[in-house]
Amino acid sequence: MKFAIAGKVYDVVDVKQLSMKDMLLFEQQTEAMGRRLTWADVTRWRNELEALPDDKARGEHPDSLWLTAVSVWAARRASGEDVTFEQAVDFPAADIKFIATPADRKPKKAAAGKAPARKATGQRAK
Repeated sequence: MKFAIAGKVYDVVDVKQLSMKDMLLFEQQTEAMGRRLTWADVTRWRNELEALPDDKARGEHPDSLWLTAVSVWAARRASGEDVTFEQAVDFPAADIKFIATPADRKPKKAAAGKAPARKATGQRAK
């Protein structure tokens, strides 16, 4: 997945790619914006959102805006921009455009524990 802000394209990055310094700065900088967040918060939200059935449900999650802001900040930091959390997210929300990549269009694998569908043989089971 990629996204663009004002024409500049960023890769969505796994927050594990950020430096420990960035992770510590993140906690301070989110506190300065009124809500001190930890990496445990980010991980919990990501897991909660991934478990939801569709984009509508993910968009309705109470922390989806914060997780989107974290994704923007992380992508900008990973791309080499020396921005604070506040600077990274200081743009009109309408300016962000998400760009699907070919990997995003792959069908998901069957859930663990489910047996694969049987092939039809044209014969009925006896």
